[in-house]
Amino acid sequence: MFNDTRHHLDMRPTRRLAMTGSLRQAIEFLKLDNLALARLLKALSDANPALHLREVPPIPGRAEASRPATSAFAGTAHTELRLAAPDASLREHVATEIAVAFRDPEDRHIADVFAEALEPTGWLGEPLATLAQRAKCSAARAEEILVRLQQIEPAGLFARDLAECLRLQAAEHGLLSAEMAVLLDHLDLIARAKIDTLAELCGTDTAMIMELITQIRSLDPKPGLVFSPAEHPIRPPDVIVHDNDTGGWRIELNDATAPELTLREEPEGAATGEAYQAALTEARWILRAVSRRNATVLRVVSAVIESQTGFLRRGVAGLRPLTRLQVADAAKLHETTVGRVATAMLIQTPQGTLPLRSLFGPALRHAASETGISTGLVRQRLRELISSEPPAAPLNDAALAELLAAEGIQVARRTIAKYRELMGVGSSRQRRARYRMERITDR
Repeated sequence: MFNDTRHHLDMRPTRRLAMTGSLRQAIEFLKLDNLALARLLKALSDANPALHLREVPPIPGRAEASRPATSAFAGTAHTELRLAAPDASLREHVATEIAVAFRDPEDRHIADVFAEALEPTGWLGEPLATLAQRAKCSAARAEEILVRLQQIEPAGLFARDLAECLRLQAAEHGLLSAEMAVLLDHLDLIARAKIDTLAELCGTDTAMIMELITQIRSLDPKPGLVFSPAEHPIRPPDVIVHDNDTGGWRIELNDATAPELTLREEPEGAATGEAYQAALTEARWILRAVSRRNATVLRVVSAVIESQTGFLRRGVAGLRPLTRLQVADAAKLHETTVGRVATAMLIQTPQGTLPLRSLFGPALRHAASETGISTGLVRQRLRELISSEPPAAPLNDAALAELLAAEGIQVARRTIAKYRELMGVGSSRQRRARYRMERITDR
């Protein structure tokens, strides 16, 4: 039998992304905001004699010009923008304390995520599980970091609710007895003046309960308000967006937080020979990676701004539904790349400084819009409804859903509850109890 064995060489063109060293490095850089990138570049330049880093030191108490390291145009003209130096604020105080208390970079990153969720009152504005997910850490690790953050003075900062805020202060002042702990677990009974019931729970008399309530009244339910009311971001913006006076927008990286990295073509000191050539090769990779990262950030932000021009002009009322996939298609990037940039970047806009991720959100049904309404706008409307409700008779989730439905916004009650939790707003029962407690502490 004759066997005919033939070999064929089949060549077909395929599209494949070559994962070069600089590309891998650029992907890692995309996960970092400007300050985190600056810290990493400082470490890389210290270890590589072919790299030179010129840091831009902040000048306390002075306004500094924003000098763009790289910029993208959504218009034609350039307008210089100055960043005002922040006054003393809660966020500035917390940032300073975190820098001192958290030396490990991962711990500091998690602490910064918590700090970004801090409300003016000093309370956390988002659930622990949400913050742990954002910081990409376990709930147990997030809890450990939170315990350390709650040691920052004044006592009561980073509390998750009123009871925890008062408990932290009671412990600080040596008032956290067993009876006090029981009272703080039953603030609703204090609000309803159930003194006999509290005395029974604590195993003491009503006179002792009244004395403990007097001690509670001496505590501060909103410790964050002792700081300047002006709210400033926990760190400077990574990207600056401003009107170029011709109907377009100028988008630029904030050079005040982006140090200048240059290449040393000639060796200095003891760095010579093959070792220096290897360092030079690595340095070129790093420079290309930084350039790729900066260009990618600007592409993503430009695509977002192109869709959210209404927000820049009119605030939350102009916010459009926008997904990461839509931005990825517009910027011709992968969706995961958009996600990395959205998670890391803080942008300064005419509507204030905010996380880039806050400009994303799916569409919800709206009777007057074919494209729907953004979740950000729904949350804003929820805040407005809750802030205008009668404090003694707060609206429950079903009532809030009915009010939104009357405006053409179709949102399920369970969705209202989810948004409320994400905004750090308690249930109607909790809001009613807080109102009653505040009346007691104000007496």
